[in-house]
Amino acid sequence: GYALHLGETPTPTKAAEPALDPAMSAREALGVILSDGVAQLLANEAVVEDGTDPEGVHQARVAVRRTRAALSAFKPVIERGPRKPLARKLRWLQQALGPARDWDVFLEETLGPVLKAAPESEGLRGLEKRSAKRRTKGYKQALKAIHSKRYQRLLIALEGWVFTDNPDAERRAVGGFAQDLLEARYRAVLTDGGADPTALPTEALHRLRIEIKKLRYAVEFFRSLYAPDEVAGFLQAVKKLQDCLGGLNDAVVAHRLLQDLAGGAEDPARVLDADAVRAIEAAQAEKIETGLAKLSAMWARFGEQPVFWESAAEAPPVSPAPAGARSG
Repeated sequence: GYALHLGETPTPTKAAEPALDPAMSAREALGVILSDGVAQLLANEAVVEDGTDPEGVHQARVAVRRTRAALSAFKPVIERGPRKPLARKLRWLQQALGPARDWDVFLEETLGPVLKAAPESEGLRGLEKRSAKRRTKGYKQALKAIHSKRYQRLLIALEGWVFTDNPDAERRAVGGFAQDLLEARYRAVLTDGGADPTALPTEALHRLRIEIKKLRYAVEFFRSLYAPDEVAGFLQAVKKLQDCLGGLNDAVVAHRLLQDLAGGAEDPARVLDADAVRAIEAAQAEKIETGLAKLSAMWARFGEQPVFWESAAEAPPVSPAPAGARSG
């Protein structure tokens, strides 16, 4: 009410750290994490509707991704039947918010710096106008989604899930469950990254980025169960890896968006202003080169981080652990 009276612009809300207790069951922990996800999503609705701060739709998508990640993480102890429909609805919402976010990034982080370096370029100005129209269309799609009955039903389903009985999750202590999950996520990252992630093709780097994101969310979900100083260094290394790979992925997305502006043409320079397209692609190529140069050092630093969850009390595994020693 005060914000309306004062004419204040709504501000984006980042994810809260779930406050978990070692005495909790896995079901109780999942309830806290899902509630936090719903709260973050609701808190960013007004920012998406306002449409003036790109961080709003970004944080709304983060809320959806974290919620999807939570359902995936707790998959071993929750029934597949109720989980799958909810996961599909969350995927729909993430896709509905996707174009607005993609065009925000393209305009602010891809086209913006190139245009700043050549502000008189008519070709770049033309791409900016075309991209702004696409962004407007993306925001209309996002608004249509969050104003829909489908979205309201999704929120009700998520809130209801918090109170749903899950006997397997109720029997598992959150501490042992967290330890098993963190170990599995960590092992998946090491396997996908291999000895040298800079040698991986684009598709493999994309898979590695997804696994790193899953690991980051798992650490953030359960960090309150561990000593803060033990988690901090590990989480920082994971975030830097994710940011680095995210920058590489943005370059791939930028080419796809240029193709979209060119009506699906394989070579956008043949349809759009060739000099403008080449300027953007050159900037993205430099971004990829710089990112790959940093990736080796970040990967090595990640492998050197102490694995903080190994100091936790032993707990029965959710599923048999794969054989083989971990290396980093």
